[in-house]
Amino acid sequence: MHISALSKAILIYSSLIFFVCLISGCDYLFPPLKSEKISVSEADRYISKHKGSPELVIIDLRPKGEYDKGHIEDAVNLDYNLTDFPAMIEKLDKGKRYIIYDNGDRNSLKTLELMKENKILSGHIIVGGLDEWKKQGLPLK
Repeated sequence: MHISALSKAILIYSSLIFFVCLISGCDYLFPPLKSEKISVSEADRYISKHKGSPELVIIDLRPKGEYDKGHIEDAVNLDYNLTDFPAMIEKLDKGKRYIIYDNGDRNSLKTLELMKENKILSGHIIVGGLDEWKKQGLPLK
């Protein structure tokens, strides 16, 4: 079978683009988080792409009892209602990226402000929180 020079060029070019995207993480297909408020689908894509990364921390702000009944995979529980909650936020690593959620948005928004006060600038809330996550049928652990 004879492949024309044009077909070879297209095949090589397509392969090159594929490998560049594979190596770079292809921000075109998986854009970085640019807003403090992110949709459930943005959060899901970002979490999936960065699964296991030590640079990403997912924080569930609900009470431990609620957290134990179901949470986003790999989320850690920092109960917003605990008296030492502000001290816990103050101790967070300023170099990491945080995705935070509660049942809705109220405590997430307050936590985001607290993070900014503590010079943590890579915080994002999931708009609609876990309620919206569940509505969209996404898995819980």
